[in-house]
Amino acid sequence: DVKVIRPEVDLSSYSVADNPVKCCADLKIKPLQKAIDEFEIDLLITGIRRDEHPSRAGRRLMEVRDNPDHTLLNPILEWTEMDIWSFITMHQIPHCELYDQGYRSLGCKPFTTKGGNSERDGRSAEKERNLEQLTSMGYF
Repeated sequence: DVKVIRPEVDLSSYSVADNPVKCCADLKIKPLQKAIDEFEIDLLITGIRRDEHPSRAGRRLMEVRDNPDHTLLNPILEWTEMDIWSFITMHQIPHCELYDQGYRSLGCKPFTTKGGNSERDGRSAEKERNLEQLTSMGYF
């Protein structure tokens, strides 16, 4: 079963680029928390990796979260960007064409650029600075 949970904001008038922390809370965190609660999800599987951001260095394979209560499973936490692409290539897994255009990390449309040398250089610098805060609010 596929369930769709939408943000409780009017996207036609929502100013997505004004405040990345508020935007992530309204458009990602709150809908995710609602889905976890509404569908009684006990285990959430993520695709985060330790090497993506310094704030993820101390993350664990399994993490117990509250608000609402659930557990995060981070199965590829120890993988690198090269591991991801090796796996995709080896198993011929389809991927978003933006990667073929030079993007290394995809985020929200207004905050994603091709970036520079680092994998996450194309992400919003303000969001990257606030990733720990976002994680404490329920973000991956």
